[in-house]
Amino acid sequence: MKLIIALYIIGAVLWVLYILEKTRRYSPQAVLLKTCVSAVFLMVGLTAAFRSSSVFSYPCWMLAGLVLCLMGDVWLDLKYTYRNDETFWTFCGFISFACAHILFIIGILTRYGSTIRTILVVLALILGFAASYGNIKVEKQMKMNYGKYKLITFIYGGILLGITLMTLFLAISNGFHNKAINLLFIGMVLFMLSDLVLSQTYFGGEGKEAPVYLILNYLTYYPAVYLIATSILYA
Repeated sequence: MKLIIALYIIGAVLWVLYILEKTRRYSPQAVLLKTCVSAVFLMVGLTAAFRSSSVFSYPCWMLAGLVLCLMGDVWLDLKYTYRNDETFWTFCGFISFACAHILFIIGILTRYGSTIRTILVVLALILGFAASYGNIKVEKQMKMNYGKYKLITFIYGGILLGITLMTLFLAISNGFHNKAINLLFIGMVLFMLSDLVLSQTYFGGEGKEAPVYLILNYLTYYPAVYLIATSILYA
């Protein structure tokens, strides 16, 4: 656990350096620093996997999802660095994170799956996609403009809301006594909050790329992925 705490500290220092660079300018250096911060949460996951007594398949699925999160981090920052290819990098980021959550769902099912829990997962995904569809339908009332990203926003939103509800159902079914599931649930809630801020930045109009939105986004996103990585230790 001491090594994981040390990695947390290293990640926090790199995060501060990244924020300082990103709020000053969009640059390749900012992308590199963000990659380093994300690489540290992957190292947390690897450390947790080696020290975990969980079956082999669960850490593998979760680590694969974390790799895709790292890739999504890079793609989404490249959209600011290379403005001419903004659409391409944005779609790459969305797809990467959507696939990451799918791998997380598979991993969770391999470790905690049962017939009743599988039914709960299906229910969670149905509710998640229903809520995501509702969000798309009221975009004008919410003063949002998804434009060409409407379909991928709907798909990604459904998956994210689905896995958040899934971890909530699992936490409740375990009486909030399973530390790994609790960490996953908190991580997914923070992930969702991060993406709510990010959606304002991307689709909420002018003035939503101010430093406060950037800081708030990463104050929720990075704790989310670090908690997801740490959950492997307690599975």
